[in-house]
Amino acid sequence: MIGRVSRITSAALLATTLPVLAVTPTPAAADGPTIVALQTGDDGRTIMVAPGDEIHVRFFARHAEHEDWSWDVPTTGSPDVLYQTHSTTESNGDSSATYLVIGQGLGDLTAHRRCGADEDHRCPPVNLPWKVLVFVR
Repeated sequence: MIGRVSRITSAALLATTLPVLAVTPTPAAADGPTIVALQTGDDGRTIMVAPGDEIHVRFFARHAEHEDWSWDVPTTGSPDVLYQTHSTTESNGDSSATYLVIGQGLGDLTAHRRCGADEDHRCPPVNLPWKVLVFVR
């Protein structure tokens, strides 16, 4: 009985610690691929997609009085699962990328936001990471 309770508790804990964004096609998109749009606020999420779906990632830079926080282009550590079809970095610090889901399994998307400061100002010593896990069903 203790083993069964532990497995149930472990499963419940896992279910509550991994927020999953299940992507379901709308009726208009049922015949084609699903397009998933990700932004800064999606950091730490886990999404579920299918082969043929597209993932669009878009980041917007933040500008303060003496600091500009810009984004690098999102990358994947799993090019056999997520194939990058487009990427760009804009002069204002925005960046974006598009990925086509081509494989099965687990993939990820990562990016970093970095600070650039005026000549007489110092940025905080931080590098802000962003990551999304991608499960392909």
